[in-house]
Amino acid sequence: MARTTVRREYTARENANLAQVHDLLTKFTRIGRQTFSGDGTTTEFTWPHGLPDVHGIPTDPQVVLIGPMTDHAAEHPWRWDAAGGNVTIIFETAPTAGTDNVVFCYLIMG
Repeated sequence: MARTTVRREYTARENANLAQVHDLLTKFTRIGRQTFSGDGTTTEFTWPHGLPDVHGIPTDPQVVLIGPMTDHAAEHPWRWDAAGGNVTIIFETAPTAGTDNVVFCYLIMG
């Protein structure tokens, strides 16, 4: 069975609303990858989340999704904290020593 796509023109008001939603998502969403080098002793790895201040007040993340991208990032239990403008990964046991061997991807929304 063939699919039918229905398209319609949006009103100027709908277009303005869509533009506002897009701007907010762009302004308050950070997607990326963080790479660290384990040394066998460090258990905390921190980076700034980069969400903007609103009227001089720091934006706290409302959604934080973090996933390990390497075996060394996933080899030990870990948790995260997002406070003071930073995201911190806290391992129960330090990851193995290596160069650029602790890699996480993330999506953060304020």
